[in-house]
Amino acid sequence: TGATAVKVSGSRDNLYLSEIDTIIQAITDRTRAIVITQPGNPIGSFYRPEQLEVLVGICRDRNIWLISDEVYSLLLSPDDRSSPAAFDPDCSCVVTINSLSKSNRMTGWRMGWAVTPKPLADSLAELSMVMHYGMPPFITDAAITAITEDTATTEDIRLSMDERRAVAIEHLSQAQGIQLLDSGAGMFLVLDVTDSGLNAQDFALRLLEDESIATLPCTGFGSNCDHLLRLGLCVPTEQIAIACQQLARFTQSLRKS
Repeated sequence: TGATAVKVSGSRDNLYLSEIDTIIQAITDRTRAIVITQPGNPIGSFYRPEQLEVLVGICRDRNIWLISDEVYSLLLSPDDRSSPAAFDPDCSCVVTINSLSKSNRMTGWRMGWAVTPKPLADSLAELSMVMHYGMPPFITDAAITAITEDTATTEDIRLSMDERRAVAIEHLSQAQGIQLLDSGAGMFLVLDVTDSGLNAQDFALRLLEDESIATLPCTGFGSNCDHLLRLGLCVPTEQIAIACQQLARFTQSLRKS
């Protein structure tokens, strides 16, 4: 489309969530849309309602689309869930993106949707036809069931993530050579491995070779994340406990070496 993406970085002090003021400062006369993701990578940080209200007001005043990716939103506790759409009742500038991949364990099926003003929805429908023509019927059937009948799955997933997070924090909060970063929500914990003397890539490879624990270096999320390592909470609680015990032992061995 000829658009130029402008990145707005987040800082560690804000758990790598871009500050609203910094986003606003990046707006120019050429800005056509702002994209936010919440909870967002790499830590699962999210905006508060009062922050979203400010951003919606700015977008409405300047005729800018605000695109809100909320595919992880149901992993937040109900009290922490908030959407820009709540501050745009006439649907004038907010586009809400959602999916069932994370919230309903339909990973890989890629059933999602956008809530938009109708003129934009019509254009997106045409784009969708060009890109993938249509969804397989078994996926659309599953999506209808998930949305209309299944209310327990999303809560079960959220509670299991909370349980695993608590276990991981218990074992890693005192581990030497790493610092634990946690937003309190989502599917991941993030480790700052700066004090280990290794970058995230080297740390991850050593951890895999020595302890058979697979983690994700966060370098793909920006140059300010090259010292961050992501730990997924996607295996049973017992495995999380064992892996975190091994990880803590591994960090201790690094300091001795």
